[in-house]
Amino acid sequence: MTTNLLDQERIELQAKAFEVGDLENELQRQANELETLRNSTKKEMEQLREEHALEIRDLLNELAYQEGLNATIQKELSTSRHKTSLLSTTLADARNQTNDNYSLLRNERCKTTRARSSIKATETILLACELDIRAAEEQLQALQAANEQLAATIKALDNRTSKENLQISDARGRAPKVTSNAIAKAKAKALTFKLTKGGVYTPQAHALGRKLESHGRSQEFVGVAIQDVCKAAGVKCDRRMSRRTVGRAIGEGVVAAKV
Repeated sequence: MTTNLLDQERIELQAKAFEVGDLENELQRQANELETLRNSTKKEMEQLREEHALEIRDLLNELAYQEGLNATIQKELSTSRHKTSLLSTTLADARNQTNDNYSLLRNERCKTTRARSSIKATETILLACELDIRAAEEQLQALQAANEQLAATIKALDNRTSKENLQISDARGRAPKVTSNAIAKAKAKALTFKLTKGGVYTPQAHALGRKLESHGRSQEFVGVAIQDVCKAAGVKCDRRMSRRTVGRAIGEGVVAAKV
């Protein structure tokens, strides 16, 4: 039984050996095919390298050109950035200047508004002045008409004055004679100022006594003052007003004033 097992294992080993031989042959065949494929690929690569060498060189030249162009662009970009920085500074200055100009513009607008208001007020004043001038012209016309009328009146008065001057001249010629006649008549007729009527002092006498007393004469000398005035005027006074009468006249005046 052990021999059978060994034979069976031997047979299996032989079978596996055949399989391994087949595998080695297959591997050798595949290795040969791979070598053939490698050689073919190498040839194709060399052909492709030869075929694309010019294209690669052109690409390298293009790459070098692009690198130079990129360097130029970088330089220009740096210059542009510097210019942009300068422009930013200039823009900031321009903004500040714009703000200053806006402030100036706002101030000028305020001045313009005030000037317009002043002009409007001036126009109003001018309009009022024109109205005043028109009114003054109308008044001037009225005054001119009045002056013309006044001139006519003055002319008429001159004519009338001339006539009156002639009459005055005639009257002056007659005046000495008329005056002498009047003086003669006055002397011929004795004038008397009567303080009483029917034994009673007249209201005019009382008023005269109050008047003299109010002008600083004492009540005692009012009667004397009346006589002196009458004497100076060439008029006789019928009696002297007493101090008591003057006081009574003043009292009557106070009562009359209260009523």
